[in-house]
Amino acid sequence: MIKLGIIGLGVAGQRHLEGFRALAHNDVLLTAVATAHPERRANLLLPDSVAMYTDYRELIREAGIDALIIALPHALHKEATIYAANHGKHVLLEKPIALTMADAERMMRACDENQIKLMVGYVHRFREESLVARQMIIDRKIGTPASILDRFCVPGDDLPEWVWDRAISGGGVVMYSGQNAVDRLRWMLNSDVIEVYARVQTYGARPDCINIENGVATMLTFENGVIASLMMNMPPYDLQYRYWDTEIFGTGGLIHTRTGDYLEYTGPDVSFKQSFQGYNHYARQLHEFFNAILEDRAPSITLEDGAHMLAVSLAMYRSAYVGRSVLVSNTD
Repeated sequence: MIKLGIIGLGVAGQRHLEGFRALAHNDVLLTAVATAHPERRANLLLPDSVAMYTDYRELIREAGIDALIIALPHALHKEATIYAANHGKHVLLEKPIALTMADAERMMRACDENQIKLMVGYVHRFREESLVARQMIIDRKIGTPASILDRFCVPGDDLPEWVWDRAISGGGVVMYSGQNAVDRLRWMLNSDVIEVYARVQTYGARPDCINIENGVATMLTFENGVIASLMMNMPPYDLQYRYWDTEIFGTGGLIHTRTGDYLEYTGPDVSFKQSFQGYNHYARQLHEFFNAILEDRAPSITLEDGAHMLAVSLAMYRSAYVGRSVLVSNTD
């Protein structure tokens, strides 16, 4: 039996909690949670058997857990992960893994020294339309991938306040949603990003987001030669309009996905559209994490994956600052 703890019950933590409730896994027991807002317990409908802490360190030391979901503000990821690793707890860590490459290296060293399994939460890999698109690429249904257009709008009006503080979040839409966009493409193509050209924009009426980018245009070059153009928007005001479209063009066909909705395929001889709704990708992610522990193997998404995504994100900021394309580097 795996005894699980969750630290952080904000937007991301509650999604993990919902995923756990949707999970069909008899070998896992939610044992404890930690939050700075214990008054949320009633709204979260936690059973009395789940212990609640306000200090995540006490949870790690005292709750008798085997594994931990870390869904804290980004700046706390390094400290919490190293503390958990030093106490022998396996970790499912929300992205980004850290704010600097030096911190990511310290985290990898702590997990390696303590033989801890750490999985990074790039949950879009577990979306049904993404899984089908990836398999179609593997099966060469579009021939050789060539170019990609990825566009999303994720309204930021309901995000936690710390997202708009660069010292805590490390950045805006790139760190919050953009990492999922790039990781999903990297996973689908089975190829790393080697070069980035980016421009960033800050807009909106909120005075507290003056140094947080919520509009990004970037071009990525992958190691296998594929080029991708990404348009990211996270407006800081109330907006009902939202979408996430990805178009993957190959030498023999096109795949178009709308995240959480459908996949379209167009080839020389056949076209179709398939809907994908009703699944819980957080439950699927947790299933992979728990199975990696039970089967004593590496999870499908590792700290190395997270480190590469952090390197790509930092390259975007570097490119926007210097005004030219930059190579992705594994150092700060």
